[in-house]
Amino acid sequence: MLIRQVREDELDQVAEIFAEVFNESIHFYFSGKLPTRVISLWLLLAQMAEPEALQVAEEDRFIRGYIFSPSETSRLWRTALTGSFLTHSVKTLVHSNLRLPLSTLQALLSNKLWFWRTNRQHGSPARILSLGVSTCVRGQGYGRHLLKAGIEYLRNKGCRVVTLEVRPHNIPARRLYESLGFVKVGETRDAQGPWLIMQLSN
Repeated sequence: MLIRQVREDELDQVAEIFAEVFNESIHFYFSGKLPTRVISLWLLLAQMAEPEALQVAEEDRFIRGYIFSPSETSRLWRTALTGSFLTHSVKTLVHSNLRLPLSTLQALLSNKLWFWRTNRQHGSPARILSLGVSTCVRGQGYGRHLLKAGIEYLRNKGCRVVTLEVRPHNIPARRLYESLGFVKVGETRDAQGPWLIMQLSN
């Protein structure tokens, strides 16, 4: 297994894993399948904002999982507002014919405000923002290796506290986080339901 920085030509593969892992959320907000190119747009934003923070697990030339562990989430906002990314986003959304109902836009905006409040409350810009492993290799240690790589990356960046959120019912993920030292520090919720806020002190 090789943990390394993702290449831009691999973003669609990572997007497919994202769609597998977060299928429930995609259906909740978008009432169906979200085009891979739209998910890849978010991954491109992550890569542009902090390239070293978006890592993948590769084995037998296949991408098996990914982690995005930015040291400063504010970079995402700044990058999203750059001209080049905005232009690319508009083109992608137009070509995908994605239509978002007002209720979906309201829910997504509400979630962004929730995320902003959570960041302010817990004062930790370093985060495990997204972690996903392909369903065909679950339980084989990919998640643990990726999480360790994300933590190590943040430690090398000088981040003393790492924050993440996990759904209360996601017991396997909670056990993984707890086994590596994360502890519950609070609770919050978004349009889809409750979250547990966990932190690790490096």
